[in-house]
Amino acid sequence: MPVLHPDPARVPPHLYSEQEVLRALSTLPPEAHVFVRVRLLDAETNKDRELDFLVVHPELGLVIVEVKGKGVEPKGDHWIRRAPDGRDTILEETPGEQLLAQQYALLRFLQSEQMGFIPQITRVLALPALPIGDAVALGPDLPACRILTRTKLQKPYLALREAVSGGADWEKWRRTPEGKQHQVRSDVMERLQEILTPSLLPPPTLVELLAFEGRLQDERAQYLLDHLAQNFCRGRFQVSGGPGSGKSLLARQVTRLWTAEGRKVLVLAYNRALTYATQGMLNDLITEGRADVFTYHDLAVTLLSAVGRLPAQQDLSTYFNEQLPQALKALLETPEALPQRWDALVVDEAQDLDPAWVRPLLNLLSDPERDPLLLMEDSAQSIYREAQHDLGQPWRLDLSLRQHPAIRRAACLAFPACGWEPPEAGPNEGALSFVRSGPETWKRDLAGQMEAMAIDGIEPHQVIRTAQATARR
Repeated sequence: MPVLHPDPARVPPHLYSEQEVLRALSTLPPEAHVFVRVRLLDAETNKDRELDFLVVHPELGLVIVEVKGKGVEPKGDHWIRRAPDGRDTILEETPGEQLLAQQYALLRFLQSEQMGFIPQITRVLALPALPIGDAVALGPDLPACRILTRTKLQKPYLALREAVSGGADWEKWRRTPEGKQHQVRSDVMERLQEILTPSLLPPPTLVELLAFEGRLQDERAQYLLDHLAQNFCRGRFQVSGGPGSGKSLLARQVTRLWTAEGRKVLVLAYNRALTYATQGMLNDLITEGRADVFTYHDLAVTLLSAVGRLPAQQDLSTYFNEQLPQALKALLETPEALPQRWDALVVDEAQDLDPAWVRPLLNLLSDPERDPLLLMEDSAQSIYREAQHDLGQPWRLDLSLRQHPAIRRAACLAFPACGWEPPEAGPNEGALSFVRSGPETWKRDLAGQMEAMAIDGIEPHQVIRTAQATARR
């Protein structure tokens, strides 16, 4: 398997062709590096150019892979995008022109970074959804050897070698002066990684921003999470809990338990950031086709597009809250028209999803009456609406699994009125520090601690000061 950048790679789940190409490129040799969704500034247009994939290999050099999905096809002397309703839209750029512009943008970018030696760049077009033969060329700038059909994607390394060499015998070609211009030395590879990595997506990544949502701070919390997951995977449950109570962790854990039983699981949320984080945490299941992770609206667009029933956008203010949900509900009322089914359903952040949107989703299940369901919600975190669901046995999580046990213990001891039992004393691990102070010195002591934190880069607005309430006379 090659080195992926980023790892895990993030490709929106509704981009089926890109997902298919990513799965193919993930079988390249381990010395290859695959950069996913590289964004570069095009100096001529002053707009970003996005490279779907950039493959860097010691012998292949740099290979740009542009992907065109279902509905994009050549027609006469131009290319079109065919909508589900049959209407054709002419593309402003042909894929050949787009690839050439991407190559120039990449070349100028590497030159601006003082790259020095730049290995030769090869342009490749991937068309997994277009039924064409392996020997078909699509113009002088797109010979057959540089087109990845679905058949060629079954052996992507051989296909890329053919594209780079122009169809010549690989063993002979790689020893020619032209072949040597494609070779990437180890120092050049390291420099390319250093230059290209910041261009993948605006740092920090969503997975990094939400990293603590995927962590537990002690073994007892992990044991408790495992115990809860084993219970919540047996039936239909509607679970509520506050921030840090483990809702999203439970959703992912239950998903893994269900896939281990052979079920294909659909995971939904409203928030795109949480969806991206969940995709990262469940990437192995998604890659293996055992789970799908969508936002509610991405699922609606994907299903409606697949059957040619995606409504035209007329009014943005009502499209996502009325038109899309109504169109999806109508589709779900005719289950025989659904393009696919799942065997279990997880809904995270359900408080932001209208109950009228969620209940019809049961028709996506192979057995709408009996297949398992897990719905997670927190009314206190409602952003868009206050939903009241009734889809399973209700449970409440009064837990805090996100903080270090030393912090939880200190909070419980400082505020005994909360009624929670403090965790047992254990290793502090630097999570908590105490400074002895008093009524006459606390301001000076606090100022000293603030100065010390400022040295570590912690600014005053990042500090929360709490104190027990005292009775006033």
